[in-house]
Parts: sequence; C-alpha cells; structure tokens
Amino acid sequence: MKFLGMGAAALLMSASVVQAAITDDPKIQSAMLTSEGAARVIVGCPSIGMNANAMSALVEELTNHVNSQGYSANEAGLIQSEAFRSQISNSIDQFITNEGFDPKTEEGLCGFGASEIAKGSKIGQMLN
Repeated sequence: MKFLGMGAAALLMSASVVQAAITDDPKIQSAMLTSEGAARVIVGCPSIGMNANAMSALVEELTNHVNSQGYSANEAGLIQSEAFRSQISNSIDQFITNEGFDPKTEEGLCGFGASEIAKGSKIGQMLN
C-alpha cells in the first residue's frame, strides 16, 4: 500500500511538472495572450473584425511550436485548462487597463483595438 501511495505521488508530481512546462512556455503564453487580446476586441467592439489570415498564421505557428517541443495532445490540452485560461484573461485585462482603456466596455475595447492596429502590434495584426 505504501508503494502505491508513492507511485500516485510521483504521478501527480509529474503531471504538475508537465502543466508547468507547457503553460510556462513563453511562446505559448505570447500566442495565447495575442489570441485572447484580439478575441476580446472582436467580441466587444462591433466595428473591428478579425484578420482571418493572421489568426490562421498564429494558430499554425502555435501548432508547429507545440509539435516541435514534443508536447503530447494531453499536454497541449492543458492550454485550455480553466486555471491557464483565467491567468491569460487576467493578464489581458491588466494589459488593456495599463494601455489606458477599460477592458469591460465597448468604448474601451474599440479604443484599445484601434490603438493596437495603429501600432501594428501582434494583437493589432489579428484585427481589421
């Protein structure tokens, strides 16, 4: 019984290391922040749409990175975990606020989107 307990502990530890590895990957974080920032604007600002070609390129870049790093499908699924999605959401709220816009209003999201487009930022490139 003691051996089974140690095995379960080792399994839990390795699962948390896997989650930390993929969700702490800077390229994955960057792609997810870009995607979430663009999605916020697209959903919250009716006058700004999605640049489908740029968004497809971002998805392809993320997929290629996941594959090149050898992440399994299960590991890649951790990107959609509630904890990671919440972390990304909070980071985008803070970023929009730091840029001088309200992430909770249409006016704020439209202003933020227009600003990002004008700057040619990664988020701006996902918008049109």
